[in-house]
Amino acid sequence: MKIKLDENLSRYLKDLLQAEGYDVETALDEGLKGRPDVEVGAAARHEGRILFTLDVEFVDLSKYPPGSHPGIILFRTRTMGLLTVNNFVL
Repeated sequence: MKIKLDENLSRYLKDLLQAEGYDVETALDEGLKGRPDVEVGAAARHEGRILFTLDVEFVDLSKYPPGSHPGIILFRTRTMGLLTVNNFVL
């Protein structure tokens, strides 16, 4: 599975997911830090990557309709601490 992590997810999550065998890139890796969501989404779509995100903007179906991208997974945890989010995603 090819995954793109948005800038709100820990950069340390990349190494953890790669250790599980996933092909992972981050928005930071590609110079997309601080760029608009549509650019991050377009990069993931162009690369054929499922976007992992904490950003609720990506669930706007008018901007990201099903079938227009490989997938978007929105993670929501009770607390947003680094370890909590990493463990939740894993």
